[in-house]
Amino acid sequence: MNISKTVIYILIALLLGLLFYLFCGDYGLWTYVKLNNELEQINTENQELSRANQELSEQIKMLTEDVRAIEQAIRQELGYVKDGEIVVFFEDDDDQRDERTPADDSGTDP
Repeated sequence: MNISKTVIYILIALLLGLLFYLFCGDYGLWTYVKLNNELEQINTENQELSRANQELSEQIKMLTEDVRAIEQAIRQELGYVKDGEIVVFFEDDDDQRDERTPADDSGTDP
């Protein structure tokens, strides 16, 4: 009977070692879950980058083919104006209200 108890203890120890390796080893469940989460994050980032790439491709196509798109980009990015045009800058009303002190506030909006 002594031999059978020893064999059972050895088998239990081997089983515990195997379970530990299956869950916590280099190829275990913990590594699988961690790598699966990382894969999901990479796939999400890849989809976002693909969308951004598509938008940039469409902008490139517009800027190479559409004269109006080119003109609009030049005006917005570089501030170009045609001859005879007058540029008028408006101040934001919210900025003016934020700068007033309570003593300056007469209760009426500008």
